[in-house]
Amino acid sequence: RLIPQAFHPVAVITMIAMTFIPASQKQFQAIKEAQAIRGQQLQKLQDWLPLIIPLLIGGLERAMQIAEAMTARGFSAQTENKTSFLEKALLPLGLLLIILGWILELSGQFPFSGWWLISAGLLALFSLFFITGKYVKKTTYAVEPWRSASTWITVLALLITIVFIFPLPGKATLMYEPYPLVTFPAFSILHGFFTLSLLTPIFFMGDVKHDPD
Repeated sequence: RLIPQAFHPVAVITMIAMTFIPASQKQFQAIKEAQAIRGQQLQKLQDWLPLIIPLLIGGLERAMQIAEAMTARGFSAQTENKTSFLEKALLPLGLLLIILGWILELSGQFPFSGWWLISAGLLALFSLFFITGKYVKKTTYAVEPWRSASTWITVLALLITIVFIFPLPGKATLMYEPYPLVTFPAFSILHGFFTLSLLTPIFFMGDVKHDPD
């Protein structure tokens, strides 16, 4: 309930998109078995076309069916409301603040940090989501009241998140990164030039003649 109402259609669309992955896998397996019964062998790139084309067509048909069904049910239908000047100004203002803060962080020539501008831009965007979320209509089977237990659960979850993110006094933080840091390998222009020089025999090759079979 704390999530802005403008994010509710995004959540539904994300869940529908996640269901497309197993559905596409099942359809691909069915098409592959049908082509194998017909004697289709996947040896060349062209042999995959009878599998890819039906898979794409089936995915588009499922997408159209879901779109028509959700449109018929009035999903994310909105009434025509007049947009205020504040709603029009928050989006460009937030993006401008984020870009300026990012430029300040990259330059490093100014005495103040650009993260303040980035935070202000993100705050403007989230405010826009909350303001425009009031126009999004949603239906529920039952209105769940906000009880005191809901407040305690939310506060406890925030405290646990703070403990994991920020370090405790005299101790290190519990947050860790399981993935290794990916960096670009060292590259020498001279070595790269000599490596490309291995391709010079291609320019001196004549017409290649094949023996007739």
